[in-house]
Amino acid sequence: MSTAIATIDSQAITVMGWNQEQITVIKKQLCPGISDPDLLHFGMVCQRTGLDPFARQIYAIMRGNKMTIQTGIDGYRLTAARSGVLAGIDDAEYDSEESDNPAWARVTVYRMVQGVRCLFIAKARWSEYRQASSPMWKTMPYLLLGKCAEALALRKAFPAELSGMYTNDEMMQADNEPIPVVPARRRTTAPANEKPQPPINIVAAVSDNPSCAEKIAAILADLNVSDVMLRKFMAVNSLPTNRGELYDVLQSPPTQVRLWAMVQGIHVDAIDLYMDKYNVTEWTLILDDIRHDPENMTINLMELQNAASQIEA
Repeated sequence: MSTAIATIDSQAITVMGWNQEQITVIKKQLCPGISDPDLLHFGMVCQRTGLDPFARQIYAIMRGNKMTIQTGIDGYRLTAARSGVLAGIDDAEYDSEESDNPAWARVTVYRMVQGVRCLFIAKARWSEYRQASSPMWKTMPYLLLGKCAEALALRKAFPAELSGMYTNDEMMQADNEPIPVVPARRRTTAPANEKPQPPINIVAAVSDNPSCAEKIAAILADLNVSDVMLRKFMAVNSLPTNRGELYDVLQSPPTQVRLWAMVQGIHVDAIDLYMDKYNVTEWTLILDDIRHDPENMTINLMELQNAASQIEA
């Protein structure tokens, strides 16, 4: 371990009280690819908010080379409540509840300011937050947009406590970008002796290291994931496409579970529900269940996802 990295780790240990094993878990499982300065920043935010990453209350998500700190709406509510000045949250209001989805949702949050109960109102628009590819947004459009509006209002009312931290529902829109399609170059003429070239395999193209490409192919075969779905997953999550960096990310159990879930059309919230219901704390155990009986795992997760939709709607 270099002196610089050791210094960053020791600072994180000092700031949060994390031990070296916990830091390794964050780097290898909870947030693969996080840099040491980002790790320290993440630790400071955890300390400021009092949220626990090991209890899945707060997350550090890497999109390309940029870290986004995310939490659930319950994490926002908990942080606001701990301030001692939260004075109420109204239920979400919508432009209409007759259509398949709302055009906007509005939430009012109340905070005591120098003894006065002040209101903070925020509106979230469907066109800005919906995730077209997410089954959760199709089954619970009102609930999810209401959560986004509540997060906006809470951040307005508690900027010092919540600035720079976003809810998972809000950040779904960051994954809503279409996969770029690069048109193939065409030549008007071709040499007479030229042989047709096979299509490029994304696994072989991501690295100039054959052994690394073989390891990636093995992961895909293990999860029964095609090259096309891998490319989609890479685009949605801004994963690296060169050298061994992609393999470093894909060997993480949480990444493998999310990749498999995307192929099955399962939202990550259903995985959280599964882990809570069966008291599963290790992502490797989820992977074992997927490998042992993928069909039954898909059924269980879809049932949880559908049950949550019916309860929350």
